[in-house]
Formats: sequence, C-alpha cells, structure tokens
Amino acid sequence: MNLRLGWKSKKALGRNVGVTLLEVLVSLLVLSFGLLGVAGLQAVTASYKVNSWARNSAALLLSDFAERVRSNPEAAKKEAGVSLYEFKTAWSSQGDVPSLGSDKNCLESSCNSTQRAAYDLWAWRTRVSREMPQGSVWVDGNRDDGFKVTLMWMDKGFTGAGDDKATLQSSTTCSANLSSSVEQASCCPSDAKVAIGVRCQNFFFIP
Repeated sequence: MNLRLGWKSKKALGRNVGVTLLEVLVSLLVLSFGLLGVAGLQAVTASYKVNSWARNSAALLLSDFAERVRSNPEAAKKEAGVSLYEFKTAWSSQGDVPSLGSDKNCLESSCNSTQRAAYDLWAWRTRVSREMPQGSVWVDGNRDDGFKVTLMWMDKGFTGAGDDKATLQSSTTCSANLSSSVEQASCCPSDAKVAIGVRCQNFFFIP
C-alpha cells in the first residue's frame, strides 16, 4: 500500500516539475522580449544624445568664432565685398582636419590682421572638425552687416519614421521661401551641397 502511494506521489511530483520548467521557459521568453525592447530604447536614446551633444557644442563653437572675429576687427570688415573671415566651401571638401598650410602659426610668432584671420579660421575649423561628427562650417558676412555662421555635422540618427527608420533624411535647403523659424535655423546653404544625413545649425551675430 505504501509503495503504491509512493509511486503516485512520484508521478504527481513529475507533473509538478514539468509545469515549473514550462513556466521558467515562458518567463525567459518574456524576459528576452523585454531585453530587446530595452536595447532598442538605448539605441534611440544614444542617437538623441549624439544630436543634443552636437547642438550644445555648436553654441560653444559659435562663441569661440565670435571672440576671434571681435579681437581682429580690421580683418572682419568688408574689403572688396567680402571679409577675411568668410569661408564658403562645399561640405564634401571639408571632410578631413584642415591643414594650416603655408599660413603662420600666430601662437608661435607675431601676425598681422590678415595672417591672424587665416590662422583663426584654421584653428576654429580644426576644433569644429574634432568636436562634431564630420564637422564643417559655412561663414558668410562681414563686420558691418553681421555674420551668418552655419555649422554642419553628420547625424546617423537623422532618419525618417515608420518604414523609413533606416533611411537617412536630407536637411532643408535654405531659401527665401522658408517661413518657419525652425526651418530657417536648421536649413543648409544650397552651395554647401551637404550629403544626406547632414544636419545644419544657423547662427547670426554682429561683432
């Protein structure tokens, strides 16, 4: 009699163990879906973090450029229609850290206003290139009319929504038809010919 009850108890115990293992497997499956969701959230958060970091860097970089221009007002004024601080080069031509070339290093020797402007542009563009992802610049203006400064950088998180989440988007091109202040602040100069995925941030200041 005892042996029979013991056999039934073992069968019941076996069924209980089977149910417990099934519950563990279901729990692991649910956990795996949860971890996938967390991983996706981290990826999205990282892309937003990169963009926010680039925009914060843009404000500091603008301040650096403005101080350089204000400390060399003679070179910033309009001469033959342009100032020595203008810089208009297509985005694709600014991929590498700029070279000082034959210009003087004004930290190592004295410079006149023209040499100082060339050095300032090199030093500032070097900083932009290093502090922003594929950072590039576009500078238009002079001391009398003010400067419009455009900072450009590659944002791999600049994608569409829905089915276009994996597709890089194109920034709005600056034109007189833009009525939104947001579009005017983030449009890219047409002559800069930026690539897909490049974001722009525009600033204006008078030295």
